[in-house]
Amino acid sequence: MKKIFTLLTIASVLTLISFNLSAQGCVAIRPMGGCSGNAGSAILNKGQFQLGANYRYFQSFRHFKSDSEQKERLEKHTEVINDAHSLDLGITYAISQRLNVSANLPLIYYDRSSLY
Repeated sequence: MKKIFTLLTIASVLTLISFNLSAQGCVAIRPMGGCSGNAGSAILNKGQFQLGANYRYFQSFRHFKSDSEQKERLEKHTEVINDAHSLDLGITYAISQRLNVSANLPLIYYDRSSLY
């Protein structure tokens, strides 16, 4: 038991130690996610449906080299512009008060433009 406690303590300390992190150097975006669920009801009754939709738009045009921004790319109009549109459509049907069936349809469109 003492050995397990020691290992858990060491793992906790290692988890809490902060490291110096840097940007990953690319467009970092998770295209889906967002709010889900109904604020008025947590449980669907038998035979009820619940519809959901999440839309997300993201545009990136700034460039970084290490931790410094390359502002000359904007001034020279050589920046690359990334546009991301994502629509997440979902439906849930309650077979019973305890069992639900869900379906999800993610629709994603990306566009990348540059002048060179």
